[in-house]
Amino acid sequence: KNMRTIHVGSKNKSSTQIGKDKLIVKPLGAGLEVGRSAVYVEFKEKKILFDCGIHPGKQGKESLPYFGYIKPEDVDLCLVTHFHLDHCGSLPYFIANTGFKGKTYMTRPTKEIYKLNMRDSCRMSSGDVKPLYTKDDVELSLKRIDLINYREEQTYKGIKFYCLNAGHVLGAAMFMVEIAGVRILYTGDFSKHPDRHLMGAEEPKEKPDVIIIESTYGNKNHSNRIDREKEFIRLVEDIVNREGRCLIPVFALGRAQELLLILEEHWEKHRKRLSHVPIYYASSMAEKARNVFKKYITMMNQKLQREFDRHHTNPFDFKNIHYLKHSKDIQNGPCVVMASPGMLQSGMSLELFEKWCTNDKNGVVFPGYSVNGTLAKTLITERPTEVMLHSGAMTKVHMSIAEISFSAHSDCRQTTEFIKNMLPCKDVVLVHGSESNVHDLKSHLLHHFNDQVNVHTPRNTNDVIIEFESQMRARIMGKLALESMPKEGSSISGVLVEKDFKQWLVSPDDLPHYFDVNLVKVRQKLFIPLPNPPSTEKHIGDYWLNKLSKRFSIKLKDGSTEMVQISKQQPEEDEMMDDDDEVQQIVYSIGDSLSFSFDPSNPEEAVLEWDTSISNDLLVNALIISILDETPDQRKAQAEAIAENGNKMKDDREPIIDRVQETQMLSLVQKILKQHFEFEDGSSLNIDIREKQLCFKLQGFDVKVDCFGHVTCSNEALHSRLSTMLKRIFLCLCPLPNQYGCLDEH
Repeated sequence: KNMRTIHVGSKNKSSTQIGKDKLIVKPLGAGLEVGRSAVYVEFKEKKILFDCGIHPGKQGKESLPYFGYIKPEDVDLCLVTHFHLDHCGSLPYFIANTGFKGKTYMTRPTKEIYKLNMRDSCRMSSGDVKPLYTKDDVELSLKRIDLINYREEQTYKGIKFYCLNAGHVLGAAMFMVEIAGVRILYTGDFSKHPDRHLMGAEEPKEKPDVIIIESTYGNKNHSNRIDREKEFIRLVEDIVNREGRCLIPVFALGRAQELLLILEEHWEKHRKRLSHVPIYYASSMAEKARNVFKKYITMMNQKLQREFDRHHTNPFDFKNIHYLKHSKDIQNGPCVVMASPGMLQSGMSLELFEKWCTNDKNGVVFPGYSVNGTLAKTLITERPTEVMLHSGAMTKVHMSIAEISFSAHSDCRQTTEFIKNMLPCKDVVLVHGSESNVHDLKSHLLHHFNDQVNVHTPRNTNDVIIEFESQMRARIMGKLALESMPKEGSSISGVLVEKDFKQWLVSPDDLPHYFDVNLVKVRQKLFIPLPNPPSTEKHIGDYWLNKLSKRFSIKLKDGSTEMVQISKQQPEEDEMMDDDDEVQQIVYSIGDSLSFSFDPSNPEEAVLEWDTSISNDLLVNALIISILDETPDQRKAQAEAIAENGNKMKDDREPIIDRVQETQMLSLVQKILKQHFEFEDGSSLNIDIREKQLCFKLQGFDVKVDCFGHVTCSNEALHSRLSTMLKRIFLCLCPLPNQYGCLDEH
């Protein structure tokens, strides 16, 4: 209950800024193109992949996104917006073959139709091109997919996200992601206009900082829905009225269901006139998916739900539309055939086009968007008089060709309104559009918003980098919250806990109460060699107390200096000794939690003990320097010895070993080696005082170690082992070796 929020720093907003964080947006697909949607986003070391599709106009690995430009094993989340293959078709490959270990989310209808789509895709794989994934890969991907409902907030590894209805197709979602307070909205394919069975896209209540939005139709606008439906019916009736066959290429799922509802309603109203003209739906996939659409009637628009409640019949139970399994089952005479795929890449739609294209009574009506490089796009834009068949032969094209957009993609008007409602969002990234459409939409947006937004149009694999000012805000909890609010410029001390980009400041004692964390104190003990005090010093304890008291002080924040409190500890009553007992150990308290102790009967070494902390560790380092520092008389004697022997150390630095006494250091090394190695009977570790080295025999080889820790041995393996070991020993004995020349590399 005790909780307050403060900014770490001054109340002045600018002073809470602690640098800039870079948000990276990198299209791996759908950058200045339509197809293989896969947009990589990275911020604060969190990595997300939005969508994971394939390119409908390419085959094999060429149809994949550019996964090689990221490290899939580092991706935390893959968020899939809907079941169209250009948005989910490479997911089995990505999960099974790239090392991706993160989580994948999609809505329940998307997963159900994804399952049908992927299994059907494996079954229909062409023998000419090696399939991108196997049935096992598809099943593995299904196990790795987690479900998310509209407006359901999830958190994973500090990433908060939820999804909203995007229109477009059943179960389509746009994702709002929040990382460290920065919101990114990825729309995927969306449409704000409701149609016969779908609701329009929702808008998030929270304003995003960055929008990644589709630009499929550039600066173009769709016609009115009622007018489109009338024009569509007119085109279809014109063909069947001239006794022709009408081909409508569609993708099995999505717009196909909308067109089926339109045709079913029109044929039912004009049953007497049109009952002799059959409507076929040539897609086993769509037939399977029809049950999914019937199942999720409550996710469709209100009009459809009211009709369902009123008549107790499902609108997807068609009376005038028949499932077509084989093209040979089509009866003679006029008919309407809806077949997939929608861009005539393969399958039944291509088969029927090649059969019917030479007859001028027949016609083809394209109701959706076509990608560059496909036969559908060529027929729409170029109107060729002849085309190449799948077999490689050329054939004439006499059938009528028409296009009418029933695409459930956002047009220029919808996109502009959507971005307007998201202001003050500053950055818009355009994806999922041809290069010309993307640039047309960018020009329109810059003109319309008068530079209120930055519009980015990255190519595949190119980075968009958006910088955000980093700010830190911590909540004070527990005992600290009961204290008075700190004033500007004052300090407050506690443990800063961070989780999922949130910070809390608590007293160490409160840690177990608020977090699953315990505070552990680490007590360190360090044995250090002591230089001999001057011969004139009679009381060794007083010597060290006076020496440390004179040299040891702390500089405070206000610039003043305060002496470190050093006091001699008095033994407890139960530790008091009689005169006949051994000499009592002398212990000094330095500061709050550091002790310095030694035995007067063995004044060659001392023990430092302290609780580990940044300040205490620095205090220990300073204390060691102070302890090992000589008197002026010792320095003078040392300088004379160096001058006499001509022993100049590298960089004029004095070795710490000379200042401590070589034999004392070698004696310590001798003790450690005896504990570490089993020496043969009769062998010994002798200290050569004159040569200042330790001599011994180990594993049959003569070994010499000098007071600097340098090893002489004819066996390379033993030499290397001992050198490594002795370096570690000297680092323990001398915590600051390089400062004084000990163990320099030479």
